[in-house]
Amino acid sequence: MSKRSERSESEGVSVLDQFRSYYHVPVLAALIAFMLWVRARDWQNFVTENGTVLFSGNDAWYHYRAVSYTVRNWPSTIYFDPWSYFPYGTELGQFGTLYDQLVATAALVVGLGSPSQHEIAMTLLFTPVVFGALTAIPMFYIGRHFGGRLGGLVAVTLLALTPGGFLFRSVVGFSDHHIAEAFFMAVAIVAVLASVRVAQEEKPVLELAIAREFDALRRPLSYAVLAGVAISLYTWVWPPGIFVVGILAVFYGVGTLVGYMRGRSPDFLGLPAIVTFLTVFLLTLVQLDTMELSATSFSPIHPLLALVAALGMGTIVLGARALEERDLPETYLPAGIVGAGLLLTAVVAVATPDVFAFIVRQVTRVFGLSANQRALTVAEATPVPLRNAGTFLFQSYGLAYLTALIGFGVALYRYVTHDDQQGEALFLIVLMVFLTLATFTQRRFDYYLALPVAALNAVFVSWVVTLVDLDDLDDVTDIAGYQVMAIAAVFLLITAPLAASGAVMQNSRSGPGSVQQWDSTLHWMNESTPALGAYDTGDEQSMDYYGPFQKTEDYEYQSGEYGTLAWWDYGHWITTIGHRVPTANPFQQGARDAADVLLAPSEQQAFENLPNEGAGTPYVIIDYQLGVAGTRKFSAPATWEQDYNLSSGDISRTIYNEEFQRQATLHTPRSYQSLRVRLYQFHGSAASPQQVPGSVFVFDWREQPVELRDGSTRTFSFVPEDGQLIKRFPNMTAAREYTRQDPSSQVGGFPGFPTEEIPALQHYRLVYASPETGNQQGYSWTKVFERVEGAEVQGTAPAGQNVTATVEMRIPTTNTTFTYVQRATANENGEFTMTLPYSTTGYENFGPENGHTNVSVRATGPYRFTTPQETNESTLITTQAVATANVTEAQVLGEDDTVVTVDLQEQVTDAPEGAGNTTASVAPEPVAIRAD
Repeated sequence: MSKRSERSESEGVSVLDQFRSYYHVPVLAALIAFMLWVRARDWQNFVTENGTVLFSGNDAWYHYRAVSYTVRNWPSTIYFDPWSYFPYGTELGQFGTLYDQLVATAALVVGLGSPSQHEIAMTLLFTPVVFGALTAIPMFYIGRHFGGRLGGLVAVTLLALTPGGFLFRSVVGFSDHHIAEAFFMAVAIVAVLASVRVAQEEKPVLELAIAREFDALRRPLSYAVLAGVAISLYTWVWPPGIFVVGILAVFYGVGTLVGYMRGRSPDFLGLPAIVTFLTVFLLTLVQLDTMELSATSFSPIHPLLALVAALGMGTIVLGARALEERDLPETYLPAGIVGAGLLLTAVVAVATPDVFAFIVRQVTRVFGLSANQRALTVAEATPVPLRNAGTFLFQSYGLAYLTALIGFGVALYRYVTHDDQQGEALFLIVLMVFLTLATFTQRRFDYYLALPVAALNAVFVSWVVTLVDLDDLDDVTDIAGYQVMAIAAVFLLITAPLAASGAVMQNSRSGPGSVQQWDSTLHWMNESTPALGAYDTGDEQSMDYYGPFQKTEDYEYQSGEYGTLAWWDYGHWITTIGHRVPTANPFQQGARDAADVLLAPSEQQAFENLPNEGAGTPYVIIDYQLGVAGTRKFSAPATWEQDYNLSSGDISRTIYNEEFQRQATLHTPRSYQSLRVRLYQFHGSAASPQQVPGSVFVFDWREQPVELRDGSTRTFSFVPEDGQLIKRFPNMTAAREYTRQDPSSQVGGFPGFPTEEIPALQHYRLVYASPETGNQQGYSWTKVFERVEGAEVQGTAPAGQNVTATVEMRIPTTNTTFTYVQRATANENGEFTMTLPYSTTGYENFGPENGHTNVSVRATGPYRFTTPQETNESTLITTQAVATANVTEAQVLGEDDTVVTVDLQEQVTDAPEGAGNTTASVAPEPVAIRAD
C-alpha cells in the first residue's frame, strides 16, 4: 500500500472518529430548532390587526398581570392582589413566582430596562416556546445518563415529536407556568441523577463527618446541595410541586433500605439525601408566605415535608448503626422503619386530624386516580379513565410508551439482579410509577410523564445497543450492516408512528380561543363603566392597577370600588383586559357565590348571595356557554352551588337517539327560573310559554336504563318510539293535559321557549351585548347586565285588570331589538305599582365621567302600558286601556326619586264600520319576546 493510501485511510478514520465524538451537537441543535419552529409558527394568530396581544386559556392572562406588575416593581413580584376576588382580594400562590420573575427579567432585557406593554406581552407570548425547546437540553443529559449520546438524542427526538400534553403546554400563547414546571423538573432530575451517581462513586459515610474529613465529603455533598437547589427552584416556579419531595423520599428510602439489605452502607445514599432534603427545607422556608396549610402557596407544609423526609433518612442511617452495634438481623431495619412510619401516621391522624386530612387529600388529589365533582369542572384536572388509558397514551406517545415499558422492565431487571449499585435506575422506576399515577389522576400531568417516557426509551435503546454488540465498539468502521439496521429499526419503532401521523404538526396549531369572543365586551367595560373608585361617586380611579399592594387578610375596599360577577373561568380576563375586579376567578375563589347567584330562583335570593349581600357588585356578565343549555359549561354551576341542592339533571335534559347521538338538550323548568337564564335569554323581561300563536310545543322522550362499560347502570332519555321528539298542540290547556298524563314530557324547553310563566326582573337591565355570536340562533356571546335601583311607577287602571308595560330596546352591536315586558294587577281601587329597570330618556346625562354606565342598549321609544283588549258582544267594539310614559335614566339609577305616574285611559282599538268613533287609537302590535 502506498503512503498516500495509508494517509487517506488514516484521515478517513480520523474524520469518522471526530463525527462519532461530536455528531450529537448538530443533531441536538437541529432538534431544538425544530421544536422552536413547530411551537412558534402560529404566533401571528395571537396578535390582532391593531397590535393587541392575546393569550390562550385563562391562567396565562394572570401571568400577564403578574409579569407586568413585576416589571414595574422588579425584583419584587405580586403576592396579594385586590384586583381579583371582590370584596376580599386574593393571595397568590401559583402566580408571582420565579416563573413570572424570569419572564419579567427577560422583558426588561428586551425593552432595554423600560419595556413597553406590547414588549412585555410579546415576551410572555413566546415564553412557552422557549421553555419547551430548552427542555431538550436537560432531557439530552437524562437520556445520555441511561443510554449514551444515542440514547440522549432518541429521548430528545421523542420529546420533539410527542403530540401530547408536553407539546400543547409549550406552544406559543399558552403562557401558563406548566411548561416551565417541566423544564425545571427536568433540571431537577439531572441534578438528582448526578448526585446519586457521585454518591455511589464516592461512598460517603458518617464517620468521615465525625472525623471532620470534609474534603472526602465535599464532592458528594456539593452535588446533594445542587440537587436540593434544583428541586427548590422547581417548587419556586410551582409551589404545589412539593409533591416531588414525597417521590424522592420513596426513592431514597427504598434505595437505602435495599442497599442495606444487600450489605451496603445506608450512608452512601442516606447522607446525600439528608443534605438534599435539608437544602429544600431551608429554601422553601425562606419562601413561606402563609401560616395556613396550603398546597398552592408556600405554607408550613412545604418545609415540614422536606424536614420530615430528612429526619426519616437520618432515622434509617442511625438505625442501621444501632442494629450493627447490637448485631441484629438486617431485616429489622425495614420492619422498624415501616412500623415507625405507621405509628407516626397514627399519631398525626389522632393528634392533628386536620393536618392528616389535608395530607391525605393532597396525596389522593395528585395520585389517587379519581377526582371530585368540582375538579371535574376543570378540564386539565379530570382523570384519564383506565378503560381509555391505552388510547390516551397512544395519542401522546405512539408506540414509544410500549418501548418505554420495555425500558422500564430492563431498568427493573438490572436493579433487581445486579448486586452493584443501580440507584439511578431505581430513581427512574419510581419517577415513572408516580408520574403515570399523576397523569391518570389529572391529565394535565402528561407534560411531566413525557420526561420519564423519553428517558426509559433511552434505556431501551441502550439495551438494544448491547444486544447487537455496539456498546464496546472501538472503531466506527467496524459497524456491521445488521447493526445499523437494528438501530434504524428501533429508531423508527419509537418515532415513526408519531412522525407519520403528523400529530405534532396538527396539535401545535393554536389560537387564543374564546377570549376573542370576550375581548370586545371587556374593552367596552374598560371604557364605558366607571373606573374603580368612581362608581356612583364620579371620582378618579382610587386604586393603582400595578400596586404595590400590601398583603392583608381581608382587603378594605373604599367607596366607589366595586366588583363584577361572572363565572370563575373568566375572572382573569376581567382583571387584565377589563381592568375591573371579578368576584370569582380561576383560582376558584368565589365560585360558590357565583353559582348561587347565577342559579338563584328569585331576584331577592340572587341579591342576598352577592358578595356583601349585593353591596358593591353592580355588574353581572353572562356568556353563551352559561346562558344556554347544552353548552360545555352550562352544568358547571350546579356542581358548585350550596343553597339549592341541584344536580346537572335538574337544570337540563339531554335526549339521544338509538345510536346514542344527541338530538336535543332541553332547559328544565328550574333552569328557566334561574337568574342567569332570565337575564341571558329574556334580558329580565317577563316571558310566556306560548311564543308562536296557535301552536304550543311539547318535548317528549322516554327513559331507558343503560349499562355502562364499568358495569354500572344509568338512566338516559331517548327519542320516543314514535320518533316524534316535538309535538304541537293548539293551546296550552291541551299541552298541559298531555304532560300531565305523560311525565316524560314538558312544555317548551328550547332557548326562548319557557315551560311556564316567567315574571320580570325589576332591578337588572342589559347594558351591552357583544357583536360576536354563540350559534346559529344569533345569541350574543357575552351580555353585560347592571343592577339598578329601578324607577318606581304608580298608575291607575280599571280595577282588577292586568297591566302590561312594554318598551322596545335596541342593541346597536347586533342591530336587533327586544321588548322588555313587565306585568302588574290593578287592585280594587284601580291602583298598581311597578319597578322598571330600563330607562327611555336622559342617557346623555350619565356616563363613566360621573360614576355611571354609558349604556349601549337604549330604548327606541317610551313605555306603553296596556290592559287586555275586551270586545263588547253587542256592539263588537274592542277597547283597551292604554297609556305611555318615559322613564329617565336618573329615575332608574335612583338619582331622581320622582315617581313615574301613569293613568291608563280606555280607547277603542277595533270597531266594525259605522259602529262609532274608531279614531281614538290604533291597535297595538303583538308583543314578541326575542332573545336578541
